[in-house]
Amino acid sequence: SKATVSVLNWHSHRCRTMCKTRLKHRGAEKAVPSHADNVAEVERKGIGFWEGFGGTTEGSFFRAPLYVDLDKKPGYTAQPVPTPIGLRWFAELWNPVKYVWSVNLIWFACCVAIYVLHPYDFEDPRARELDASLVLERVAVHNAWCFGFFSAWSLSIYVFKMSQRRFSETEAGPSLSRFVHNLWYVFLGASQAGVWDALLIMLYANGTMKRLPDAEAFSMSTNGLVTLVGLLLGAAVRETHFFFCHLAIHLNYLYKHVHSLHHRNTVIEPFAGLTMHPIEHLYYYGCVPFSVLYCCYFETSAIVPLWSLVHALISPAASHSGVEDIWQSDQYHTLHHAKFECNYGPGSVGWDQLIGCYREKFGASECYKGAWEESEEPAADRDAEKKPLAKFLRGGLTITGALYDNADKALFDLLCCGFLPAFFYTAMTTSTRDAESLLNTAFPVEVAEGVSVTAAHFVGLVMGFFAPAVGLAMCLAEGKKSWRWPFHEWPVMSFVPLYVGQVVAAILPIVWMAATCTESMRQNALA
Repeated sequence: SKATVSVLNWHSHRCRTMCKTRLKHRGAEKAVPSHADNVAEVERKGIGFWEGFGGTTEGSFFRAPLYVDLDKKPGYTAQPVPTPIGLRWFAELWNPVKYVWSVNLIWFACCVAIYVLHPYDFEDPRARELDASLVLERVAVHNAWCFGFFSAWSLSIYVFKMSQRRFSETEAGPSLSRFVHNLWYVFLGASQAGVWDALLIMLYANGTMKRLPDAEAFSMSTNGLVTLVGLLLGAAVRETHFFFCHLAIHLNYLYKHVHSLHHRNTVIEPFAGLTMHPIEHLYYYGCVPFSVLYCCYFETSAIVPLWSLVHALISPAASHSGVEDIWQSDQYHTLHHAKFECNYGPGSVGWDQLIGCYREKFGASECYKGAWEESEEPAADRDAEKKPLAKFLRGGLTITGALYDNADKALFDLLCCGFLPAFFYTAMTTSTRDAESLLNTAFPVEVAEGVSVTAAHFVGLVMGFFAPAVGLAMCLAEGKKSWRWPFHEWPVMSFVPLYVGQVVAAILPIVWMAATCTESMRQNALA
């Protein structure tokens, strides 16, 4: 069809452009005489049409991206400029070819493997009740796949020495204490993904989400198109959700107690990708409710919401590899860990350009408009545990350094990591089955004429807003730094739209998901 020809022409033009850059940088030809000569050279090397398939470079998982000038230090070649926010960006979001010729293909293959090897059983009586044994099964599945995928990249870099171009010039690999630290938080992140997966099964079993048998969902009909749109939506939402969610947890009232844990890793390695505070995991997986909402209105395959979850679970591995010559090498996010106040979003889309926080490379930047001051020795800025990033850290990378150094951090974790899980578990079990429980007797509450807050609404609001409220209260009580830091110097009229975007993208999906799950369990109990 004309549409197919159009997208393939787009990909062919992209391949020729990138290959031309690689040939120029690598000295294969100091000057490419003509377009025809360039195409001929690309075909001779066998890197034409298939270049970039599955995110590979010249057919390999262990080569630097095509734009990299190998004569420069790792990280010092300017990255391709992200696609500006606009009609072209929106159109590319729905181009299936874009995802096949990218790292998304490998992630989707993992998702299919999980879906096939660990199938959902919606007739299992444990599913409707969200039985603990079912939750533990899904927790085990996601931990196995997460640790297997992350370990593959870690072993390839540090044991089999498949990479030679590390962004850090001084660190040969993570220390034992750093490794143990990161493994613990990856375990927490993968376990929370298993809980999310169990919630998906419960929503399907209770009929809250609509589904079709896979034979119908992937047929060459309207059903197949609806499923394809759902799969594209899962990947497309991630780009925007990650940007606004990332900005939200960089605000001081959440950064101090939550996201600073992730930034302990100034020099990153694969397991650093999912090394997050449990509250950050909660908002990070907030991309999943968008797929759940889609499946509440459209009948699709059950792989659609699973794809959104798996995408979030395993994508941080190679993007936090800390090396340049590897599949999914992410110089863009490496710069964020090294420089802090830049590159909040993904490198494929120009959200950071809109707010002046885009940085294209290490060293002097022609694009960055933020407040970060360059060191005279750029290498020192990006090497492990060196200043000036120490002031941003939540704690050390040693086991003793990770312990609480003051009471407010311990109080935050006690309230948010102790109370919230207990509250949600109670709401999903006892309170939805016991008609005399406090949650059921206190609600609904009429807040205005014709407007009532139900028990499900209350659970959603607590799950979404409790951690930010606690963080904000503690920040204001301390009074040392603005809750808006590091965006405290922005004019209010510029900050407000950005903050509204953060609330909509990061907090409201959690509110909706928690409320939906609670109501689904309540309806099942009534039935």
